[in-house]
Amino acid sequence: MTTTPEPGATPTPPAPPATAMAPPAAPAPDSGGGGGGGGSSLNPVVVTVCVLGAVLVLVSIFLNWLDLSVGRLTFSFNGREVPLDFLWDKNSNSEDPSLIVALIPVAILIGVGAMKKLRWLALAGGILAIVIAVLFGYQADRLLDDAPPQVAGVGFFDFIGIAPWFVLVGGILGVVGAIVPRRTPSV
Repeated sequence: MTTTPEPGATPTPPAPPATAMAPPAAPAPDSGGGGGGGGSSLNPVVVTVCVLGAVLVLVSIFLNWLDLSVGRLTFSFNGREVPLDFLWDKNSNSEDPSLIVALIPVAILIGVGAMKKLRWLALAGGILAIVIAVLFGYQADRLLDDAPPQVAGVGFFDFIGIAPWFVLVGGILGVVGAIVPRRTPSV
């Protein structure tokens, strides 16, 4: 038996089939954003830049910070032999603590800053590395100005070793890794 709708009545819509698909859920908003610490995934190039910066700072510990050879006068000092006090006093003769007291934490800051949401650590470590390299260069230049006559004519680049350059480049890489956006491009 079929029923006919009354005149003027609106028909009821049919029920959806039981196998109908639910509408897709909206994606969750990204909590990272650009400035606070990165997106949900890290850009591997940026992480590599930070890690490379940290490695350069660590390697500088074993390289020569001061390196001079003039006639019979030869001396060189690595990061374990240069006192930390030298960064603010060119006449420092203390050997403890050495530059490694500053270089190891700086390398850790840059390396840990490679992780998402910790970009500020890489920035802080990078800036500290740059400050260490600049202070060292300044004090080395002042020390060279007061050098004995046997060293007359020796230039700054002949006097300074390769290690401060490693720290400077490592610091720059740490800063670059901290300020470059971390999100991987979506395909």
